[in-house]
Amino acid sequence: MTTTTTEKYTQIFTQIHENYGAHMWDGKGECPNHWKPKGGTTYILEDGVDVDAFIKAIESEDDYFTETVRHQQVVKDPYKNVESWDPPTWVTSAKDGFFLDTTQTPETSSLHPKIAVKKSVRCLSFEGYFNHLDTVYTTVDGEILGSSKIEAWLKANPSR
Repeated sequence: MTTTTTEKYTQIFTQIHENYGAHMWDGKGECPNHWKPKGGTTYILEDGVDVDAFIKAIESEDDYFTETVRHQQVVKDPYKNVESWDPPTWVTSAKDGFFLDTTQTPETSSLHPKIAVKKSVRCLSFEGYFNHLDTVYTTVDGEILGSSKIEAWLKANPSR
């Protein structure tokens, strides 16, 4: 008897709010509140990622910024309900937390006309701390540029 397993993915949609009242706050007394929604992030967790631990790590709240989960669901198609203009962040398990991988293209972001892909990888600890690992850019000519080379490349390749 042959058994097959269907891969499943957990989609997590978050909402970010920024407190505009905190920008002028001197840190004394109660922080003024003027919260504005600032979009959110679509996370796609690969099968095997601890969903509860990820939610605990990603949700945050302080006087300046909040990110909260507004919806989650398990799907077979990881791109179901994902807008084409909003690149999802893929989440896999790591030893001390999670790897977060976001790939942007000209269709989803304002990139230099000669940049075809921008790929960023970060690590999120179980405690909610981010560590940026690297960003890699691929040009339309196939050249791959690390974050240490992109500034010089942009100077040599003005967009106008």
